[in-house]
This record gives sequence, C-alpha cells and structure tokens, in this order.
Amino acid sequence: NPETYGSEEAASYFADLDKRMTKEKSPVLPSNGHLATTCPKAASEWGVAVSIWPIGEEEVHFAWFADGGLFWPRNDGASQEVIVDGRDCGEIALDD
Repeated sequence: NPETYGSEEAASYFADLDKRMTKEKSPVLPSNGHLATTCPKAASEWGVAVSIWPIGEEEVHFAWFADGGLFWPRNDGASQEVIVDGRDCGEIALDD
C-alpha cells in the first residue's frame, strides 16, 4: 500500500520482493512480517522506537540482506540476496 510506505515506488518494491520470496518458499515475507532495525535512530523515523520480542511464538524467522543495509531504500548495486535464518543455515549469521 503506497500509504504505508509514502511512495508508489516503495510499495512496488515490497510487492515485488514479496513475490520473489514467495517463489523461494520463504517463511518470511513483507506481507507477513515487520521490518526491524538495530538502530534506534532509524526506527524513530517511523515513530517511537520500541523493542519487540516474539515470546512464546513458534516458527519465528528473521531475514536480512547478505550485504546488510536497509530493506528500503536499497542502495544502487546492493545485493538482492535475502538470508533467512532457519532456512539458509551456515551461509551468514546475524553475528557475522
């Protein structure tokens, strides 16, 4: 929804990312997840920064780009390879 992201371009980007990750059978999709960051300053651009933990939930997964960085906007030339924990074990970890 363009209203969510403030632009048609961002909405189109996340819709395309959702389709690609669905084809890859990813348990993590833009349509079923929440974007998070370890940077309170970046989080506060969307409102009050908070910490959210999925306590007591099963099948919780996290995803990130292989080269790190923001989901939106992606820098020109940035990797489009998404690493999903629990699926891409051993490729790269959050603590690498």
